[in-house]
Amino acid sequence: MSETKFTPGKYMRDEHTVYALNDEGVNRFSANIMRGRDDSGEKTTVAECEAVAQLFAASPDLYKALETVLSQYRLFVGPCDVIARGVVAQAESVLASARGELSPIHRTTKLKEREG
Repeated sequence: MSETKFTPGKYMRDEHTVYALNDEGVNRFSANIMRGRDDSGEKTTVAECEAVAQLFAASPDLYKALETVLSQYRLFVGPCDVIARGVVAQAESVLASARGELSPIHRTTKLKEREG
């Protein structure tokens, strides 16, 4: 498993903008989630942009939590649990994608190969 390439946090969200903070709490960079068009051509809502920004800000914590769940699973259950194997493969694939090892398209293909 490679090192993560993303900023591990701290992130702060203000409406639909996410700020990556340094150790002193100063802005390193920001990402503004801008409104666009949905599949029907309607303009996306500010609430949707704010929800995406919240997910973005929470992503380092979500990554760490999923990593912890997987390590605990491996420690207490192990690879013999056939029922959970697909879920574990999906979680491992998502973490690899977050580390930049797999694009979402490659992740989907790899999952289908494991299931098939």
